[in-house]
Amino acid sequence: MTIAQIASPRGTTMIEQAARSLDHLGNICDSVDKSVIAELTGSSIVRMTREELVRVICAAEMPVLHRSNLHGRLRFYDRETLVRLAHMARRSCENQGF
Repeated sequence: MTIAQIASPRGTTMIEQAARSLDHLGNICDSVDKSVIAELTGSSIVRMTREELVRVICAAEMPVLHRSNLHGRLRFYDRETLVRLAHMARRSCENQGF
């Protein structure tokens, strides 16, 4: 899968497509593949909507978020914090071998 397919400026992103097909946030998180997250570029993360950022962070299953129960509160975080967490999510997926 190419980066253009992950976040294309002229079309919908893979994450948006997943969001449309599922209703529950937990299911959306499960539907975003960790290998896709690992391949995201910094610029594609910056272009994401707040909702997409939350889905990427959620799908990465970072231990720090599960331990501290931040998972359910992500949608209330400001955009800058979500972008930083999405970058951490990408690194986490890379470190997991995806």
